[in-house]
Amino acid sequence: MMNVMPKPMRLPDGFNDPAQYAAALAEWLKEALPLCSIHVLDLALHRGLAFWTSHMPQEWSRWIEQQQQSSQSHEQLLQECASVALGQECPVGWLHHWPPSLQRFVQKGRRMRLPRNVDASDFGSIFANGIPSDYSTARTTKAGMSRKKLQEVERLAAVVLALAREQRVDVIVDVGAGTGYLSHVLSESFPVLAIDSDDARTCASQARGATGHARSSQAVQDEQAQTQRRKQRKPASNAQSDGATEMHGPQRCPVEYLTRRLDATALTDAIRARATHADIVANGSVPRGEKRFMLVGLHACGDLSAQVIPDTFMQSPFVVGMVSVGCCYHLLTEQGFPRSKTIRESGLMLSKSHLKQACQTYSKFEPSRLRDLWRTQSYRAQMEVLVRQHFPDRLSLSTDQPDRVDGEADECGAGEQGRVLVGPLPKTAYGHGFKTYASAMCAKLGGEPARIAAEADGSLFSSMVANVEAQFRDKHLEHRIALLSVLRSAICIESVVVVDRLLSLLESGQTDACALNLFDVTESSRNMAIYCPAGH
Repeated sequence: MMNVMPKPMRLPDGFNDPAQYAAALAEWLKEALPLCSIHVLDLALHRGLAFWTSHMPQEWSRWIEQQQQSSQSHEQLLQECASVALGQECPVGWLHHWPPSLQRFVQKGRRMRLPRNVDASDFGSIFANGIPSDYSTARTTKAGMSRKKLQEVERLAAVVLALAREQRVDVIVDVGAGTGYLSHVLSESFPVLAIDSDDARTCASQARGATGHARSSQAVQDEQAQTQRRKQRKPASNAQSDGATEMHGPQRCPVEYLTRRLDATALTDAIRARATHADIVANGSVPRGEKRFMLVGLHACGDLSAQVIPDTFMQSPFVVGMVSVGCCYHLLTEQGFPRSKTIRESGLMLSKSHLKQACQTYSKFEPSRLRDLWRTQSYRAQMEVLVRQHFPDRLSLSTDQPDRVDGEADECGAGEQGRVLVGPLPKTAYGHGFKTYASAMCAKLGGEPARIAAEADGSLFSSMVANVEAQFRDKHLEHRIALLSVLRSAICIESVVVVDRLLSLLESGQTDACALNLFDVTESSRNMAIYCPAGH
């Protein structure tokens, strides 16, 4: 065994057992979630204002209103909210004027969140020489991947290959393989079955494999070093042809491509068909000499990482290990959460809106960029009102989509009976005031909104914009958005999703299961991998 960690996962201070932590976390979320069960765009609508009045403690509401009295208070509040939402340490004395109950709320939320930093000691001998951290432009270019993707593939591949060797695996199954970055790096050491539900992605993976573009940066460096040594040994006249031959790439194990929409039964059947005949598995054991499989998923969406991979791992006698990094929590079904007995018995229920919040993170943000996001979200919220008041025949902006945190989200149009995607706005729409933003949005909406926004004198459109801005001048919209971000940063929904997945394995007798902080969270927000060698 790898003996990766002394504990199944690194827990916040004060907790020694995942089940103990999960129970306490569930109780905290049941207390805290009602304060954040609103879409940020709804803060501009009557239902949002009603929610704020009925759910937000009066002490916090009065405090927010007081900050509007001066521009200095306004700027200080936004700066403080940004620092708190990002988890930064604030200068001494900064938050002394915050309501004590709000300070306690934020502090408890921070204490309950799972640690997300990466520690090489968690990985035993896998990263004995240190965790790879050089993701320079030169390295990413050689590997044909972005900085983020190279880190994910390189680190996950190291963990997967170590487990595969220990478990004497014959085939690695890449579930949700996408365009094959991980599949082809793993194929440098093991045969791979790459499965994805989308035929276009499977074809892209096949093309990448045929051209040798998806390779680990270390493999590229090793090949180039070998090529250089051979050039030095050969006469100069042969150097050019030898180099061309070497650049075809190293010999790799075969990759089998399969396009299929998976559940645990379909994945189990696909593995059985490649392991042995069905009549051999009647006794539930792996006959001597039959193939041994390992499951891996890099940001496999929704139930793939939550239910399909772990259930197949526990059900199939041919599967001897799994490593899974989750993603797209908002796509989880009841089969994907809750999984563990501990969370089910806690009574914690997460709505689709809550699961969307679990996908959100400010880990890549600087305070100034977060403040730009709040300003953009306030524009979006005001735009909702403008469309409803002046263009009721048009579909209004969606208020059921997750709050994107990249500052350049796709804008949506939605009505009572459906929604239409408007698509991303040009970058010039941001940072130049609400009128510029609204003009760009109207152009995207088309029809009457686009015509009015494009009129030569612009008087009618200017009047519409001024009317909406006047409605929000005293409603502290940007302050409320900032406070909502602070509250959401204290409600660690992703932590309960991850610990639930780990507990479901531990409760099923997989005592070697653990959760690993594998990627730098500032590069890859979903950075925790569930790792488990077979216990059967």
